[in-house]
Amino acid sequence: RSKSYNTVLLKEAKLLAPKEMVLEIFDINRIPMFNQDLEGDNLPDVIKKLRTKVSDSSGMLVATPEYGNMVPGVLKNMFEWLSRNYDNDLSPVINKPLAIIGASDGGFGTVRAQNQLLLMGAILRMRVDATLRLPISKADTLINDEGVLQDKDTEQKLRKLLDDFYMSLI
Repeated sequence: RSKSYNTVLLKEAKLLAPKEMVLEIFDINRIPMFNQDLEGDNLPDVIKKLRTKVSDSSGMLVATPEYGNMVPGVLKNMFEWLSRNYDNDLSPVINKPLAIIGASDGGFGTVRAQNQLLLMGAILRMRVDATLRLPISKADTLINDEGVLQDKDTEQKLRKLLDDFYMSLI
């Protein structure tokens, strides 16, 4: 969405990541709602592309908002598509390392949604490490109206998370 704190975080992560780490942002808003009628020969191109991107990656950095103290439906929907095994094409998230970031205006900084993502990752047999997450609270005071992260402490925490995530991948 426009002015999304989490999109700002992902863009900032691309800038702060170790030089050996390449981050690619995938727009999950284009993903259709999971429907078994769309599997097999009907698998949408965007799902094929998503599965290939995840399969080819060393790990997943997921940015999550939090709505009603939960993971947003669009993010859960993405994991529903990624959880599926197709013939010889196993779920691309199996054994995939997971790092989580999330920002909100409130005081909890998406911690509940992040807890749910950790559980989802474990259920999907991802490599889950509860230390590889960064909840950011009061994002409205850290990100300006132009969508720029202005807080050096948050920037430093994000850089450390990315460094730690990178080290977990090598």
